[in-house]
Amino acid sequence: MREQRRPYEEARSMIEDMGGSADWCPGGYGGGGVFKLELHGRHHEIPVRPPYTPNDFDRLYVPNVPEPMTWRDFGGEDGHQLQHDAFWRLIGYFTRSVEGG
Repeated sequence: MREQRRPYEEARSMIEDMGGSADWCPGGYGGGGVFKLELHGRHHEIPVRPPYTPNDFDRLYVPNVPEPMTWRDFGGEDGHQLQHDAFWRLIGYFTRSVEGG
């Protein structure tokens, strides 16, 4: 039996390993949803829009093609490969966010 994985498992785990959270909230933003991230009092939202528009989480993963156009164009060979600088990109989301909201 195949193990069930959360979407963006590797990226979400990085946040959680630092004491933060990455919660999925369906709806809004054109019918997709939003990931609400929190890390040490800072917040960042990642809108997920249908049908396949890449988002901030997708961009943390290795692109499979030279010019990615959909979320399916990321992830490397196994579909779960993060970019070498994914940690710092993720931290950058919070440094651009407004503290507390």
